[in-house]
Amino acid sequence: MKRFFLTVFLLFCCGKILAQDVQKIVSEILEEAAFSDDDSQEEFAQLSSEYLENLLANPLNINTCTFSDFQNIPFLSDYQIDDILNYRLEYGRFFSLGELKGIPSIPVKNLKILQHFLYVGDVEKIGQHPKLSSGKHTIMTTMKTVFEKPGQSFLLRYRYKLSNKIAWGLTSEMDMGEKFSFGDKKYGFDFNSAYFKIADCGYLKKLIFGDFSVKFGEGLLYSGGFLTGKFLAGASYTANQSVLKEYTSSNENWFYRGAAAEFGFGFFKIDVFLSRNKLDANVDGENFSSLKTDGYHRTNSELENKDALTRNLAGMIFSYNYKKIKLATACQYYNYDKEYTPDDKLHFANTRNDKEGFAFSLNCNFISKKQDVKTELSFDKDLNTAFIGIWNLRPTNFLNFSMLYRNYSKKYLSFTSKSFGESSKTSNEEGVYFGAALQPCGLVLIETWLDVFRFPWLTATVKMPSSGYAYLGQTTFFLLRKFNVSMRYKQYRKQFLQSADGNKTNEYFRVMTKYSPEDNIIFTNFVQWSFYNGLETKEKGYAVYQNFQYSLRKTPLSFSLRYGLFSAPYNARIYAMEDDVTYSFSLPAYYNKGVRYYVNAAYQFLGRFTAQFRLSQSRYFDRSDVTELHVFLKVKL
Repeated sequence: MKRFFLTVFLLFCCGKILAQDVQKIVSEILEEAAFSDDDSQEEFAQLSSEYLENLLANPLNINTCTFSDFQNIPFLSDYQIDDILNYRLEYGRFFSLGELKGIPSIPVKNLKILQHFLYVGDVEKIGQHPKLSSGKHTIMTTMKTVFEKPGQSFLLRYRYKLSNKIAWGLTSEMDMGEKFSFGDKKYGFDFNSAYFKIADCGYLKKLIFGDFSVKFGEGLLYSGGFLTGKFLAGASYTANQSVLKEYTSSNENWFYRGAAAEFGFGFFKIDVFLSRNKLDANVDGENFSSLKTDGYHRTNSELENKDALTRNLAGMIFSYNYKKIKLATACQYYNYDKEYTPDDKLHFANTRNDKEGFAFSLNCNFISKKQDVKTELSFDKDLNTAFIGIWNLRPTNFLNFSMLYRNYSKKYLSFTSKSFGESSKTSNEEGVYFGAALQPCGLVLIETWLDVFRFPWLTATVKMPSSGYAYLGQTTFFLLRKFNVSMRYKQYRKQFLQSADGNKTNEYFRVMTKYSPEDNIIFTNFVQWSFYNGLETKEKGYAVYQNFQYSLRKTPLSFSLRYGLFSAPYNARIYAMEDDVTYSFSLPAYYNKGVRYYVNAAYQFLGRFTAQFRLSQSRYFDRSDVTELHVFLKVKL
């Protein structure tokens, strides 16, 4: 049974419900990932969720942000960032985020979203050095228990931040079923991560010791942080450019461990980093056949794969940014202590053995008032290529177009890449994506996208070249200021048998209404039908739920409730985003027949403490119930 427990960041932050616009966009990104047939999408959704949560907890000062700082916000395109910087250059510092309304390229619906990622702060004076004692310490812990199963998961985070100058942190995590122990390669928790960062020291823009992430271009060589997919969000595909960050996630795979530095000289920027990582892998003697990315270390076989592979990596990114043109190049040298030897299966026939080598990538970005163009071309050590090109066009404030073309060679091999595509691997894929958004008036918003893809070589499930497509269309009616209705249709078709007619098709139709009589009250109604056609098998299902969210005005207490009914076979399963506590996630697959309900609550007291809990239960008509309890505590010192 395939699992897609994809990450959703929480609606409750410091005792208040986040804006529904933020929830809408993030839920769309993660729900779309849930339709993928690849289990590894779980880890990328988790990274995206925790990336956003960390950004929400540490908003950016709009008066001091550089172009690369703004690129940390995935809902801003490059030409929108350029317009913000030009506005600040022409009119001086921002006194209110409401001034963003004077920038035509930023849609009105995105203004509320940006309020959660930006704030208006003072411009620090030259030579001003804040004291270490004025920094903020934060301790967070999360515990999860499933009553029907033994054991529990536990997550502990400690953070210190002093303005934008100094930061350090520690993350420790233990999954359900793992043991807290010390000894050989055991340090209490199953996973431990730490970092120390210094920033804004003249030409030295950033220095990180410990764990860090690297993102370059569209992810063909380096991928880390927020990962976008096929989502609506204005139908504009955006991706971070060259971003070097401290690593704050609990994901046990997509990070580097060592030292990294970023230098800035006018229009030029240079990132250099060295890393030595212990990775989980399926090892046989002096060879490994694959990386193990689920992060579980419960059984003897899982423990044998823990830290079984060592990777040494050195990299550099050189960027040039002048007005409308941005050019960058990245390179890496890697070395593994064991040789990669793929399984003896036909779909690996084009995959080479690998142990060490060089790889490099080229990135170009052009920005104008109404459009931006991005391209990246990456080469592995045998000069096999991966290419992606993106064109975003905004001819008017109410019309938006996006087009994306990717071509990943069947022989391209990179263990550090993750880019836009149908597969989790950046290889053996070619496709074209079209997106559009139209808002002819304030009452109607029409959004749609189409992605057509093919696999030139065999895949793990189809022993011949195959193809498919995915289409989604959504119309939202803003009938009243406090009431809206959205209707969505999606069709997903992909070949899964070794014959021309061996296709499977999933169709989904969803209707959702949201009513907010007051700013602190939200009612959500959801109904979705699903249809599956697998050649000789036809199945259908449905799910319906009622959501209620309430936040007290004078008391920092908020809560949400849901009650849902569902009946669907596994092939026609339905995913519905659920609220959860901070740094936890819930997007379960509704299938079989049953009832699901949960209650969330968040309370902030004494100005320093935040407590959240979540109790959920799935009651099935034909099998045992599943009851979960999540608890989250946060202390600011």
